[in-house]
Amino acid sequence: MPTIAPAADAAYNVAMKTLAIIGQSASGKTSAAHNIARETNAALLSMDSLSVYRHIDVASAKPTEAERDGLTYFGLDIADPRDRFGADEFIAEFLRAKAFCEETDRDLIIVGGSGFYLKAITSGLSPIPAIDAEIKAKVLTALNDLSAAYNELKTIDPICAAKIAPKDRYRIEKALLIAYAGGKTPSAWFAAHPPRAILQNAPIAVLTIPVETLRAKIALRTKKMLADGLIDEVENLLTNAPRSAQPMKAIGVKETIDYIDGKISVAELENLINIHTSQFAKRQRVYNNGRFDEIVRLSADEIETFGLRYFGQS
Repeated sequence: MPTIAPAADAAYNVAMKTLAIIGQSASGKTSAAHNIARETNAALLSMDSLSVYRHIDVASAKPTEAERDGLTYFGLDIADPRDRFGADEFIAEFLRAKAFCEETDRDLIIVGGSGFYLKAITSGLSPIPAIDAEIKAKVLTALNDLSAAYNELKTIDPICAAKIAPKDRYRIEKALLIAYAGGKTPSAWFAAHPPRAILQNAPIAVLTIPVETLRAKIALRTKKMLADGLIDEVENLLTNAPRSAQPMKAIGVKETIDYIDGKISVAELENLINIHTSQFAKRQRVYNNGRFDEIVRLSADEIETFGLRYFGQS
């Protein structure tokens, strides 16, 4: 299996070590991270775009309280389903976890499937100017018609707009906030405020798993989600958050809403979750392979051995 070269060991010789474990949905990365954390007393930072939300436990396949027993976790249950959570918020949670580890002399394991969040801390994001309540309200009103908001951005800054998909609400919102508050076009603002990495010299382990094995694990997880009350959870979610809320678009939630609306049967619900999760897992693999220069590809057992050695436990 891959080893950490002596030069790399020296580079990582710092008071607090950080290890990132990424991989596809249902691949087993969380279990591997838990095993390493229990052996090393490292804290954990979940890197999952759905597990951040309270009251979304089944659809997110969030670690249960029993699975988390004895572990120190960040990134779980920190947002209301009505709130938007993105890379900026994840960076804030990472900094909170980092401060805790530095204060308590512990290491940190970042684990999850949202590679975009990891990219945000390893490459950095450009800061945005101070935004007052009036500007926020103006942008939120504009986003009620996403197509019109995107066309407005094209008028303000065609270069920036060309880099954003017309339905990418998060990036359109950020660009308009900058345009309204920064006194510059978003392109000019980003040029003047380049991103800076927040996390450096941390190894990134990618859990690899055969395609057929992964599909079988996805199918088993979907059955478990349904048995554990996925439909009831989404019905409750619909009473506490609008259908326009960010989590409503997540795999497992959006298909269940179609079932609740009478558009599909329970068998179709299960099948669609499996299909969409498999498609998403493929996108995760492609993204992870193309966005990170220095990664090690390991099985679950190899990741545990790698992590224990990295944290000095073997």
